Amino acid sequence: MYDLNNMHKNKQRSLLLLLLLITLSVGTYNLIQYTNSHKYEAVEITQFQGIYFNSPHPMLLLDEAFVLQDFSPYVLLAGPGQTGAHLIMEKLEEQFGTFNGKRIRLQGTLRKGDGTLVGELSQGVDALIAIEGSLTYPIQQTAPKPIELVGEVVNAKCWLSWATPRMGWMHRYCTKKSLTQGVPPILRVVQDERNVIYLVEGKNSHELFAKHAGNELELKGEVYYQNGWNVLRLSDESQAALN
Repeated sequence: MYDLNNMHKNKQRSLLLLLLLITLSVGTYNLIQYTNSHKYEAVEITQFQGIYFNSPHPMLLLDEAFVLQDFSPYVLLAGPGQTGAHLIMEKLEEQFGTFNGKRIRLQGTLRKGDGTLVGELSQGVDALIAIEGSLTYPIQQTAPKPIELVGEVVNAKCWLSWATPRMGWMHRYCTKKSLTQGVPPILRVVQDERNVIYLVEGKNSHELFAKHAGNELELKGEVYYQNGWNVLRLSDESQAALN
């Protein structure tokens, strides 16, 4: 014998559960859409060419023919997934000699966001196409000036180029994971209602900032402009506080 009352109650529970799941899904989608309002676009595997600099972090100053409209000519390089480009470039330089200040051609995925380009070397050491070894170009850098900054610890890949939310647990997870795997740390400072980005100096700076991912910090040091980026050199006091 079937208990019609229980069957009716079970149907009501199932319907309520289904409505709850739909509501949560829509709410999550709206949250991601809202927090991920920055302009973002990933380009398929392509070739790009320019002058390579290893400081403050691996990057290219694109040749004029490769510069995209409304984007900076300076491309910050990164590895595949959530990794940095340091190890890839070091392996290539062990084989071919130093690239610093030389024109090279690479292939990879250009990730475009907020007027900035991140070149993902998705093919690892096979990303190198050509080297022009005849000329070496100088590093462009201004004189350092003392500075005190308050900003959020983010990283180049999650903040500038990935279609992930820019707040909440997903943002913190992406930031920490990428920092632990070598993606350069960035201090995001809000000035005059706009974001000002500071790359943190130092090959191993990602290790120093990984445990502070997504946190707001007050830092002291010096700032200078190098190869298209604001660069923060931490004071001994700030480095000690981060350890």
